[in-house]
Amino acid sequence: MRIRSYRLLSQVIFLFISIIGIAGVAKTGLILPYFFCNASPGAVCFCPLWVLEHSSILMRIDLKTALAMVFFLFGSLGLVGLLVGRSACGWACPIGFIQDISKHFKGKSKLKIPLNVLFGALITGFLMVLSAFWFPSMATGYIGTAGIVVAALALFAILTKLDILFVNLTVTIISMISIVSIYLYLWDEPGVREIWFFFALVLLFVSTLTVIQKPILSKQTVVRDTKYYHQNRLYLIKYFILILIPITSFIFMDKWFTNIDPIGALSAGVPVLMYESDKWNVSDLLWLKFFLIALFFWLIFITNRGFCRFICPIGAMMSPTNKISLQDIKYIPENCTKCMKCIKSGPMRINIFEMHHDMECIRCGRCVDACKDGALSMVLLNKTIK
Repeated sequence: MRIRSYRLLSQVIFLFISIIGIAGVAKTGLILPYFFCNASPGAVCFCPLWVLEHSSILMRIDLKTALAMVFFLFGSLGLVGLLVGRSACGWACPIGFIQDISKHFKGKSKLKIPLNVLFGALITGFLMVLSAFWFPSMATGYIGTAGIVVAALALFAILTKLDILFVNLTVTIISMISIVSIYLYLWDEPGVREIWFFFALVLLFVSTLTVIQKPILSKQTVVRDTKYYHQNRLYLIKYFILILIPITSFIFMDKWFTNIDPIGALSAGVPVLMYESDKWNVSDLLWLKFFLIALFFWLIFITNRGFCRFICPIGAMMSPTNKISLQDIKYIPENCTKCMKCIKSGPMRINIFEMHHDMECIRCGRCVDACKDGALSMVLLNKTIK
């Protein structure tokens, strides 16, 4: 069995583990080594960024407790990192899972999805969103959120596959009209207005992308997969964000990143809003989060694992552990024919030929699957496991 099959199974398992709170499981006190908001109604573990923010705020109130939180945070992540490095990004993170799925809805994917299946997925996505309003519950809140993702992926694939400018422009205009109509006729319906406004906004961004991708994004740009990772300095953005999080939390005594975090809104805010639309007090920052989520969808369509490569501060937090982890990807130069298939298959655009405990590698194993010459293998304590 190829590594891809094991990875897919692992991602599905960790997705359910991340939301197992819907089955009545209480908070465990453990810290996840990947991105999933602990404010999510189904979350049973804490998000590393939430712990980092709170410990930074507590530095000015209760230094002893703050230091204990910091030691627990980096001790937990360090233990995971020592064993498998940044593998959680490639094998466990639900946000990484969404990005992996999205590549199959792009025009250049090897998996050719028939048009009728895509239309079926689009309709299914709409029905999933409606289910949260028809049968409000914690479970349907997640189903509705997943429906937005499914509909966005399906719409992008349909418009890309049809490749008719008139159709793409029409869908874009319809999305704009929907947003204006919601503002005019649903603005007095708290909860309902937010969800449908957000849904229409995501579809607007997706359809607009299909309009501009040929004349603008088809050109060779830094966001496309044309360079090795370390030749594209945009990857440093996530380290800058990580540094800013504790500094701003300490200075302003507030969780600035959580307040605008699009992933937190996608995994926590939107599911809650789906099934408790009449109870939740929506903050003004939610509109900014909605806009940033729409940008997130743009980013994952423009480039593979775009959020992981350029934005994710948890990836930046886990990256140094690749240098000490017991697991790694081993490169055997004498077996290599320089066919470049490994680099083309890797979402992080690592230069395999110079890779040695590379900090940006998510150990997904795609390069190992792509290599037919036995030049790459996944190892644990220098012993080959695949």
